[in-house]
Amino acid sequence: MTDRELLALAAKAIGITGEWSDTYQRIEIIDAGKFTAGWNPLKDDGDALRLAVDMAAQQVSHVELFINADPDDKQPFTHIYTPAAGEHIHYGLDRECDMRAVTRRAIVYAAARIGRLQ
Repeated sequence: MTDRELLALAAKAIGITGEWSDTYQRIEIIDAGKFTAGWNPLKDDGDALRLAVDMAAQQVSHVELFINADPDDKQPFTHIYTPAAGEHIHYGLDRECDMRAVTRRAIVYAAARIGRLQ
């Protein structure tokens, strides 16, 4: 699945509507014919956190997120559970991975799984 498809399904899960921008690689949120915001939780920490909170706040699903970034741990990971999607999503990492990027992707993937069910 492409990042664009992941984002479209994640947006669907929480009711965001907009148009994809190839130029900015994000969903452009339009309200009353005017651009209001760009949205890409794969690239933006704030968008990812708002996505996780919105999934819970809109009662789409509660979200359990566990991030093990212990520098002494040989295998850091991000783990997310969303009962609405009925699955645990576990991303193991190697030492060279960006923990924030992997955590954002886990959140978006969980939301996309919910969006697919709607």
